[in-house]
Amino acid sequence: MQKNIFQFKGLTLVGLFIVFCFLFFNSQAQSNATQEINVTYCIDCVPFQFTNANGKADGPIIDYWRLWSQKTGIIVNFKAAPWNQTLESIRHNKVDAHAGLFYNDERNSYVDYGVPISKADSHVFYHNSIAFPDTLSELKAYRVGVLKDDFVDSWLQEKIGSNSVVQFEDYPDLISALNAGEIKLMAADTPTGLFHLGKAGLLANYKYEKLNPLYSNNFYVGVPKGDKRLLETINNGMNAISNNERLLISRTWATGQRSQNADATIIAIDSNYPPLSTIGIDGSPQGLMIDIWKEWAKVTGRKIEFKPSSWSETLNNLRTGEADIHFGLFKTEDRQQWLSFSTPFQSIQTGLFTKSDFADETTLQKLSGHSVGAIQGTYQAEFVKEKYPAIHFQEQNDRSEYILSLMRGEIDAIVEEVPTIEAGFARYGLNGAIKRQENLFENLVFAGVRKDNPSLLKVVNDGLSSIPIEKLEQIEARWFSNPSDRYFTRQNKDVGLTQQEIDWIKSNPVISIAATPDWPPFEWRDDAGKHKGILADFIKATAEKVGLKTTPVFGPWIELTDKLKNKEIDVAPGLNETPERKKYLFFTEAFTEYFSAIYTSKDHPPVVDIQALNGKTVVVEKGFAFAEIFARDYPEFKLVYVETTLQALQKLSTGEVDAYVGNQLVSNYLIQKYLLKNIKSAGYYNRTSGRFRFGIRNDLPLLQSILNKGLATISPKERNRIISTHTGIDLSASNHIALNDAERNWIAEHRTIRLGVDSAWPPFEYVDGSGQYSGLAAGYIQALSKRLDLEMIPQHHLTWGEAIKALENGSEVDMLPGVAVSEERKKFMNFTKPYLSFPTVLATQEKAKFISGLKDLKGKRVGVIEGYYTHHLLQTNHTDILIEPIASVETGLKALENGEIDAFFDNLAVITYEKDRLKLENIKIASATEYTIDLSMGVRKDWPELIPLLNKAIDNIDEKERTRIQNEWMAVRVNIGTDFETILMWGLPIIGGAVIIIAVISIWNRKMGHEIAERKKAQGELSDAMKHIEASINYASHIQKSILPDQDLFIKLFKEYFIFWEPRDVVGGDIYWAHKWGEGTVLCVGDCTGHGVPGAFMTLITTGAMDKALIETDEGNVSAFLNKVHQTVQSNLGQDKDNGASDDGMELGVCYFPTQTDKMIYSSARFDLFIVEDNEVSVIKPTKKGIGYRGIDFDQQYEQHEISIGNNKRFYMTSDGLNDQIGGERRRAFGKRRLKKLLLDVQGMEMTQQKEAIHQALLEHQGDETRRDDVSIFAFGF
Repeated sequence: MQKNIFQFKGLTLVGLFIVFCFLFFNSQAQSNATQEINVTYCIDCVPFQFTNANGKADGPIIDYWRLWSQKTGIIVNFKAAPWNQTLESIRHNKVDAHAGLFYNDERNSYVDYGVPISKADSHVFYHNSIAFPDTLSELKAYRVGVLKDDFVDSWLQEKIGSNSVVQFEDYPDLISALNAGEIKLMAADTPTGLFHLGKAGLLANYKYEKLNPLYSNNFYVGVPKGDKRLLETINNGMNAISNNERLLISRTWATGQRSQNADATIIAIDSNYPPLSTIGIDGSPQGLMIDIWKEWAKVTGRKIEFKPSSWSETLNNLRTGEADIHFGLFKTEDRQQWLSFSTPFQSIQTGLFTKSDFADETTLQKLSGHSVGAIQGTYQAEFVKEKYPAIHFQEQNDRSEYILSLMRGEIDAIVEEVPTIEAGFARYGLNGAIKRQENLFENLVFAGVRKDNPSLLKVVNDGLSSIPIEKLEQIEARWFSNPSDRYFTRQNKDVGLTQQEIDWIKSNPVISIAATPDWPPFEWRDDAGKHKGILADFIKATAEKVGLKTTPVFGPWIELTDKLKNKEIDVAPGLNETPERKKYLFFTEAFTEYFSAIYTSKDHPPVVDIQALNGKTVVVEKGFAFAEIFARDYPEFKLVYVETTLQALQKLSTGEVDAYVGNQLVSNYLIQKYLLKNIKSAGYYNRTSGRFRFGIRNDLPLLQSILNKGLATISPKERNRIISTHTGIDLSASNHIALNDAERNWIAEHRTIRLGVDSAWPPFEYVDGSGQYSGLAAGYIQALSKRLDLEMIPQHHLTWGEAIKALENGSEVDMLPGVAVSEERKKFMNFTKPYLSFPTVLATQEKAKFISGLKDLKGKRVGVIEGYYTHHLLQTNHTDILIEPIASVETGLKALENGEIDAFFDNLAVITYEKDRLKLENIKIASATEYTIDLSMGVRKDWPELIPLLNKAIDNIDEKERTRIQNEWMAVRVNIGTDFETILMWGLPIIGGAVIIIAVISIWNRKMGHEIAERKKAQGELSDAMKHIEASINYASHIQKSILPDQDLFIKLFKEYFIFWEPRDVVGGDIYWAHKWGEGTVLCVGDCTGHGVPGAFMTLITTGAMDKALIETDEGNVSAFLNKVHQTVQSNLGQDKDNGASDDGMELGVCYFPTQTDKMIYSSARFDLFIVEDNEVSVIKPTKKGIGYRGIDFDQQYEQHEISIGNNKRFYMTSDGLNDQIGGERRRAFGKRRLKKLLLDVQGMEMTQQKEAIHQALLEHQGDETRRDDVSIFAFGF
């Protein structure tokens, strides 16, 4: 109870702070409303600063200025102008500031520069008719167009002379000159150049060396020379923009355009890593990895944006949060410190390349004494230097350099990633001049996400695993010309041949094929005498998989049949398996299907079934399957034999016979090709499709096994390509499912499936007013029925409980369309994979007391549908709840509305659907629970064969059809965890509150003295908001994590480190914070009063106080820094006065690391620093006064220590959550003595291993005890 009161007080405190600071913020804005400045910006420097289609200033630089205006309350009037005019405006004091410009000496004469706010590369863009110059000086031979007075203007004039630089007033003039052919080179900021070339339709005609920018530079704010006061105001306002706000701007412009998808997942890509990722001539990302991530977006339903940059920047973008996912990288020890890796989804081979006239079978081992090149700093470079010291190794700066060095004979070979170097060869037209001598090694490629985002890693892995392998193979084939370089193709290529089979292939490399010359589209001979058609392509593809070649033997089918019987031909590529043929042939598994149709003359009476042809004249082809079948099974048919299908159709067309039965595709093709008249399709031979197989002479059992293995590796994508090539039928767009013989036979024997359905569980399944089976499950059942050619009949007369019992008994029900898996049910039914997933929620009356989950309903009456999985969950896991079994959702919700129960527990979609249908206004979705219901299909235990069939059919339902089914039956859009209505009810107030909190923190840095009175005034108005904030603890966790520092700072500062930060609750009162301080770096670790929400809010106050102290104290004066933090916290909580109820604060340890020194400065308030050196642990004792607490002197001084940071020392800062944790048999605290021993025990480990060992020791000590406090440990070494 005391804990709840404390949390409520903390929540009340939050609300009061919000209201006061919101009013203060508004008043500050109003007080500054009269101030305004004029800022000039470039009208067409896209995307940095420009005028958009609506006539408004736009771009990331403009966004910074708009934020600056909000921070300072000063109105900004944006003044658009061509670039050179913006400089004239600032030179002659016509404006107050320049939005953003590069520094150079000439501008420095009339501009005072402020803080940097953006960064850009610049490139030269060449016409395709011009070769890339090897050096910058070679540009002197050309005229290069530039924007007048742009930075690149003066830069190029200095490098290549003014005679080679042509100035233009604006970009339209420059582009016009390019279009007219007056100049063929242009230099500009890279995104700006790409934009204007693309806008003019010139991107296809121009190229640029992506790896070789002219320079990289920062955009700085600028004011007229001498206006120091305004510059200080601008700098202060820009510095007040938080890291999160900067991050938002960066993410908004990640692609070079303003993102319209605020929730997009941003993927960092290398802009010049062909063919994996690059920027195409149209300015859009292209490459193998780009295509894979686009497919990932489709299967996950996520919106994505690509953020292109250099390789090093891709990693920096991930570290800073400007990107969410790294598109693909190798796994290294350094990266594992801060990145989590996906499952591998690509691999890159590294090869050895020489000129084509170099000696064959060259290896690196044979190149001792020769010159070999690789890119400086790459894995390949380190590999050559380490493994082959006898080689004269030459590091190259870029790929263009080593290709040219190879062609000039300056080096003998290159070691490089295969796809990248081959893309480089292709660009220079050197494919035939270079050869790959050997593959050296292979690296797996992983996606990378930051370690603090495990939920995204799961989404990444789930999405990658959901991309069909056929799609991945298709993407690879598009970008990798050599099949041996394709990861997924190689993954699937191993057909598992035995040594005996391999030896047989070596002895028999060519097999002969029976080839019918006139049976299109399955097979025919073209004008060049080649074997063409569906069957021809299947046998060729299969043979290629196993390393065989084929040679066709053409002839009439009856002659080919004789040659097969006489062992003169090895394989017939497309046969039906019949008893007669099995006497002389082995058969493979079926590889394609077809239907046989009955054809008659147009005036022939309808043919109900094949029996209707008794007594009729039926034409058949000699040697075909129907010749055998009809002679054996239909003796009343009058058979007429012909040689070919065309002859059979001709006899039917002329009325010589009554009917023909044959392959539908072939017959329709020949009827259309030869314009045969008087023929109609009268029906199908039967409802089961025929199946083509390879027929192999029966003295070659090894060949049968070999071809079966080859067939098994032909992907659905390859099958579809073969079929669609010859028929135009796209199997991928159809409901086609490949079934084996056993599956087809099972279906033939079980055409009818009896369904046990729930007649009153909308929107999942129910019986509507007209007696029709309806709902989501019904939509899926309809889709499966079509795909499997099964008749699925709902048994409406059974209740849900009766249906389950009937399935268990095997009497009236064979399958349940929508059922949750449980151990009890597994005893009498098998389950498919889940096909629907929804969270469970609790519904209560609108005015009911707030609940956060099932744990708050102890002793309460909770309604649940009797016999449902939710009923089972309550019975099993929540015995302290008074369970009220109810017949239906409608009955349950009405009981809730009438007050007969306290809550109702079920699926979110079901409750929302029925609540809306019944118009129950007094009911709300009160809380999500920890359970998610995954619906599968349940099948009687003695029908295991049906499960893989249903799973295949479920997999065949694409996202589009799933969406259609869901949209048809769902009244609301559902997201896991909450629904749209719940988001509106909770999310908007919470997010709004969070935004205000962030604003409050920045304002507190300047003025934080009047909150107490305002809190009391607003307390009564915010009681409802408190409930929302408590319900948003998970969201608050994201806010708290957002103020934690980036790992990049620590990676650069420490040789090794680890951070163990684990709040007791979702959020907590421990904090670690770091920042650049002058030339050095400051690191703080703190333990604030309390834990949970109050503790978390104290961390926000602490962060604001530390930000303020950083500005107001001298660099390196750690004692003064601590004192300023103390004063700020104490005064802003009103604890510097005698009266008042609060007494909150923190313990804080602060380290300052100057640059270029082997010492650090440490000061702390009740916070120990443990140092391990030479197998001993020492402790730097703290000042025994905390931070901010009432009764501590306002000018409290904190002792400062100067500490050596030798190579053999390791440092540990830890909050008291570890030492105070109760555990062990005697229920004692962990304590400092145990901690010291533990620190010595782990000294032989790497720091990442130490972290795990310390965590495990804590868990073992804690045992079954509850966690007492937040735990934080920051360890580092140099």
